[in-house]
Amino acid sequence: MGVKIQDITSKSAKIASTDLLEIVQVSGATYVSRKVTGSEINELSLDTSPQLGGPLDVNGNKITSASNGNISIEPNGSGAVLIGGNSTQPAEMRFMEDSDNGNNYVALKASTTLAANTTYTLPTADGTSGQVLSTDASGVLSFRSFPIDIQLACSDETTALTTGTAKITFRTPCAMTVTAVRASLTTAQTSGSIFTVDINEGGTSILSTKLTIDNTEKTSTTAATAPVISDSSLADDAEMTIDIDQIGDGTAKGLKITIIGTRV
Repeated sequence: MGVKIQDITSKSAKIASTDLLEIVQVSGATYVSRKVTGSEINELSLDTSPQLGGPLDVNGNKITSASNGNISIEPNGSGAVLIGGNSTQPAEMRFMEDSDNGNNYVALKASTTLAANTTYTLPTADGTSGQVLSTDASGVLSFRSFPIDIQLACSDETTALTTGTAKITFRTPCAMTVTAVRASLTTAQTSGSIFTVDINEGGTSILSTKLTIDNTEKTSTTAATAPVISDSSLADDAEMTIDIDQIGDGTAKGLKITIIGTRV
């Protein structure tokens, strides 16, 4: 409580109000007082719990702090910090650059029209280099590696496949980490030795257990023996080749290879 005392003539004078008061006159055991008007308050620090009676108009001035102090805006309970838009544009938050360098900024802005309230929950920690921010379609964001899939036809659709190296040669479009490989046929072979395929980087296999397609099957995803990747790191622009190491009765046709991974 702040008090401006102009004239006190009695020791029995008392102030019972918790408002900021100016004592105008004290006589005997009585006193006359009035609230200090807003234009007369020049020390806001005297009020330990100030409340606004209307919108705060900063009139082009800043809300700042001294001695490198933080500025905290803390809603009570389930309250939120609201940044309002107006009748001509949605809300926009601007992050200014160092004032010594200029007045440029990076801004986040709401869409002009929203179908419903949308809340995005940020990840609990930073991702790794090259990862992207992804959503689970419910507003929960997480970092994930950028997916990349390479699918190639290693033959035509009608010619019976034969064994041999470098049935197709290609180059990787970027550095990547291989997480899975697949092989498929347009026409499955009926019998004989299990159809077997190898994938090479620079002439060296990336598989310790090679791709196989069981007889009467068209895909390696159903094979009794799953492939094992021994070298998952492919360099950018690496030369890749596909070999057919083994065939059965010679009826298999239309080989495709899929390399699944993430961009590095």
